[in-house]
Amino acid sequence: MRDYLPARERRAAALNLDYRPAAGNSWFLRSFLSRFSDDEVRDRLTVSNVSGGALAEGVPATARLERRIRQRKYTQEIQSTVFGTQQKLGAWQLDVQAGRSSADEDTPEALNDGRFRGNANFKNIAFTGGQRPALQAPASAYDPASYSLNAITLQQRYSKDTEHHLKFDLGHEFPLGEMRSEMKFGAKASRREKTNDTNQWSYASKAITGSLSMASFVQEHQLDYPFGQIGAALDPAAIRARVAGLDRNAARLATESAINDFTLNEDIDAAYFQDTLSRGDWRLLAGVRAERTNFDAAGVRTSGSTITPLQRSRSYTNWLPSLQLRYDLDRDTSLRGAWTNSVVRANFSQLAPGVALASATEATIGNPDLNPLKSHNLDLGVERVIGSDGAVSAYLFYKDIKDFTYTTNLAGSGQWTGYTSATSYANGDTAKVKGIELSWQQPLRMLPAPFNGLLVGANGALTDSRANIARFDNKAGAMAARRISMPGQSDRVMNLTLGYEAGPLSTRIAVNYKSPYLLELGADILNGAQDRIVDSQKQLDFSLSWQLAKGVQLSFDVANLNNEKYYVYQGVKAHNAQYEQYGRTYKLGLKASVF
Repeated sequence: MRDYLPARERRAAALNLDYRPAAGNSWFLRSFLSRFSDDEVRDRLTVSNVSGGALAEGVPATARLERRIRQRKYTQEIQSTVFGTQQKLGAWQLDVQAGRSSADEDTPEALNDGRFRGNANFKNIAFTGGQRPALQAPASAYDPASYSLNAITLQQRYSKDTEHHLKFDLGHEFPLGEMRSEMKFGAKASRREKTNDTNQWSYASKAITGSLSMASFVQEHQLDYPFGQIGAALDPAAIRARVAGLDRNAARLATESAINDFTLNEDIDAAYFQDTLSRGDWRLLAGVRAERTNFDAAGVRTSGSTITPLQRSRSYTNWLPSLQLRYDLDRDTSLRGAWTNSVVRANFSQLAPGVALASATEATIGNPDLNPLKSHNLDLGVERVIGSDGAVSAYLFYKDIKDFTYTTNLAGSGQWTGYTSATSYANGDTAKVKGIELSWQQPLRMLPAPFNGLLVGANGALTDSRANIARFDNKAGAMAARRISMPGQSDRVMNLTLGYEAGPLSTRIAVNYKSPYLLELGADILNGAQDRIVDSQKQLDFSLSWQLAKGVQLSFDVANLNNEKYYVYQGVKAHNAQYEQYGRTYKLGLKASVF
């Protein structure tokens, strides 16, 4: 059972400059700076080592209880600068852009895990409720004197991600009799590097002087936990004070400090050519894009206390042709079709070699050998404009996917036996996604006042996804496979909006719905009972703005008005894997325009 107490602060600034000395000649500068800090305290009460190996609902057993705390503050900074120009060179249009962006995350010293273990296993431990378990425990389970300090782990982490790019686009329009051709080509070079450095220290209770009773490390108040009782709040300052004067070098964990150190480089060179042909009600766009990727990963591999360097390098080229067709049935109705190809690379957190340890029982295992996802896509649709600002559309879509990335949880198996979470990544074989997407948006201006200010909107998608995964089966002595839904893909998604606009008032209320979807696979990817599924979600949001004066607007927003839960179950809905509630988010804003 986890109770979070975060304090977050965001600051951001942007500076955009434009200079237009003459028609067809413009220069611009786009810059952005953001700073975000998150100071979080997480108190936990964990149940483990159950007598008999499992805890059944409503059946008392003997178990180990632990109180644990994590306290860390990290700061993220993002900087971005883009400089460019647009030049009209006769019949040619030239766009040139150069940019640099960087992002870093600094965690100076986190109390990664302060662990207090029960002086003895507790009897009569039980729970009720499968989706949101309520712990039943004797009064001694909430008495600080029943626990003693077991270990303190500290962690320091710094990561940085930088990217430089340069690109140009050159276009020209050609009349071809009754047809018109808009030709365009360009190129882009991108250079990106991400580095990470981690250090970790651990202090066993025998190295710490003074009273080890948890009563010496608690605050005066009880945790305000809505799902049950956890006990008195732990004091991170008191825990840190006990190790402040101890030998840091003797406590440093060499393996844990090295396994998440890495440098990743991703260089992408791309070029494209496209031509758009127009004649009457027809419009055809055909083009191709080529991308050359060079990827290098440098990290370490650990085996026990042995640390060895790990290098991965690969280069590959993707050709991405596309064809798009549009036909206007009349002034308000259009038919559209598109055949496209796409590539999506795994993100750096998935590609990072080594292991990121969030705590002594939580790990993320990177995979630098992940291939990028490749997809062939077909889209067919019809759109119709309603009135001056309404629209209705329907689209059919089909995707043929190879090498999709899926997440698997290795906790409880192999070297991760004692872990509650050990997340890793792998490539699936093939997947197919098909479905229909419908959308309708319309102001009801035909109604009598004051109802003519109403706005209605609805959109949704029905999707069928199938993916194949496989592994070697030792018992069968051959590869074994099974079919799953595409990870992260809901079968049904829907958004409903009701709004009102009149004079200075503009307001919206929206309902967003997602059906259940596969989050991650278990350690045995062929066992569907280990799959972790995110339950359906329905979220209600509200927004209101009022124009106080010309150039001055007051806004008020409420997100997650219904306090929707985030529930993950394992195999069947009654088996809780994660249940969280975040409450409502309120935003009050004032915007003023002086130009």
